[in-house]
Formats: sequence, structure tokens, C-alpha cells
Amino acid sequence: MKKVLSIIGALLVIGVGVFLSVKYWNDENTEYPYNIKIVEDNNRIRSFVEETEEGLDIYYLIKQENGEDLRVDNVYYYDVAAPDYPSENFIRFSDQKSELVGLYNDRGVAVIPPIYSDLTRVYNGMLYALKDGVKDNIGSNGDRHDVLLGGTTLLLNTNGEVLIEDMIIPNNTLDMFSLKITEEPILDSYYVSFKGVNSKYYNFVDLAKYFELFVKEEFLPSTVDHKWESFLSDNIEVNIEVKNENVGDYIVYDKQEMLTIQKDLVTKAFALANSSDSTRYKLVYDVYDWIVTVDTELMEDKYKKIYLNKEGVWKGKEFPVFQLNIKEVKGTQTRSNHYDFYRNKNGGMTLYQITIRANYY
Repeated sequence: MKKVLSIIGALLVIGVGVFLSVKYWNDENTEYPYNIKIVEDNNRIRSFVEETEEGLDIYYLIKQENGEDLRVDNVYYYDVAAPDYPSENFIRFSDQKSELVGLYNDRGVAVIPPIYSDLTRVYNGMLYALKDGVKDNIGSNGDRHDVLLGGTTLLLNTNGEVLIEDMIIPNNTLDMFSLKITEEPILDSYYVSFKGVNSKYYNFVDLAKYFELFVKEEFLPSTVDHKWESFLSDNIEVNIEVKNENVGDYIVYDKQEMLTIQKDLVTKAFALANSSDSTRYKLVYDVYDWIVTVDTELMEDKYKKIYLNKEGVWKGKEFPVFQLNIKEVKGTQTRSNHYDFYRNKNGGMTLYQITIRANYY
């Protein structure tokens, strides 16, 4: 007997998750320097895993103009037994013989032939391409872990045209949706500029730099007069570690409980970070590079359409998630205080989770 599992809600939520839900919306903050473009999923491309007596049968179905489905077997796997899923109505595929990668549109047309060692998903109509990468195994003790080494990284559009010939390797801090094409490079501190094949400059926001600027120039100054509370989600999750013999025991507070009972503890790190004695603290800025998951049963449909793709996965490229770690320094030991933000649909920052550690290590 056959059992068909749609990839929607299965296999694709892989890796470490960060809990977000509808309770985390707060759109009152300073806007981002551009309007976020949302590409609606037209549902013409679907990925499936079919369980048969012979094993797993994994394939794509792409809707044709006559209403029939085109079955595609040359699937691209982004993880073990996890086929790719559409991004802006395009999907990657892999030639089974050459193992090179190309891109299908939502009609099943190979808009980029399988000539690249690897491709990223499409974001803002662009994607990274690795050309002439060499596969190598870095596993040990018989465990294989294939990686691609060397090669040239390009930036393409979805027609396969090269936009930038010498691109940096894909990373989670370069915001593809912030692209501005100019005659001269943008010199703002949080932009990174690349010269395109058309001799114009492609400018992108570096999210790590932008987040650091936000913390230093907006968030930390707001903590001096309690205006930081405007960044709080209405139902923020606040985790306070209990100081006992067990590392990792937490008490969880909601927003009102935190502001009533634990506000002094939460804001203690702010006072430290605003002090002039830099030997007593260290600020660490992170942009999350893993799948962000959401409690979809609590999320309203109107937000699902904005923040989630059709697999129920948070759109981390469009709405990146950040963490500020204010580390208290005591001799050779540190204590971490985590403040987690996401960029909301209006471009502002929402503080959705706080974690205060109790012990020095």
C-alpha cells in the first residue's frame, strides 16, 4: 500500500528552530531603508515523497497550461531525502548523470540549464551560482560528508544572465532584498557594493552591520529612558535561569510578569552595556542562519501568507532574525544575556524573546 507525504509540513522543517508565533507582531518601530517585496506562491510547483514497497519515490509535480501535472524526477536535495521546494516560483533541479544543477520555472521550463556545481534558492529575482566547484569528502571513519571546494561564485538573475562575475560566497548577512543599482557605490556604513558586468554597482545591506548600528544607535539609547519597551512583543517569552546546581533550569515569564517582577534583572545588562567601562561587558551581534519555525496553529492566516512559505517555514531571508548577546565579564568568566529580534513586515524590529543566564562559566 502506498502512502504519499506532501513536503508541505514534512521533512522540510529540519534543523534547529527558533519559536515565533502570531503573538510577536509589533510594527511601531523605525522602518527599514526599503520596502520588502513579497512574491506570492502560485502553488504550481509541489514536492513529494512517496513511500512505496521499494522505498522512497521523491519527485516534483509542476502544473502545465492544460491543467495536467508534469512529473520531474531529477530532484535537487538540499538535505538527506529532503527535495527542494519553490522559492519565488522557481525550483532547483539536478542532472542525475553530471550532478550539475539548474533551475526550473513554474511551467517546468529549465530557465537555467544544469551547468553549475550548485545554486542557491531565488531571492528577489536573483540567485548565487557556483561554477567549477570540486566535490570532496571531508568525512572520517567511513562517514561521507561531501562538500564543494574552489570554483567561482556568480550572481545570476532567473534568466540565467550573469549580474556579478566575482561575488562573495553565499552568506546569511547579505540582504538580497535590499538591492539598489547605482552608478557609484553607496558609501553608507551598512552597505556592501559590487561592480556588475554592466559596470553599474549592486549595493546590498549587510544585516550584521545594520543590526549592530540599530543596537548602538537606537536600541541601547532607548533603554536609558524605558523607551525600549516599545520594541517588545505583546506576548514576549522571557526565560530567566534559576541559579542552582542544575545548569539550564529556567522560569518563563510573559510580558507583564517580566515588567512587574523581573524588569530590574532584564535591564541590568542594559545599564552595563551603556557604561563606559568596556572591560565589564562584551556585545555580540548575530544574524540567525537556520530555519525559523512558527506555531502555525496560533498564527492568523493573514500573517501566514506574509511571513511563511507554503511549507510553513519562516521566510528568514525576507524577515531575518537577530540576536544581541550582552556578555557580562567577570575575570575569565562571562554570563550571557540574549535579546532576540526579528524584522517585521513594516521593516521595524520586534523583540520577541529574552534569555537571562544565572551562572558564570
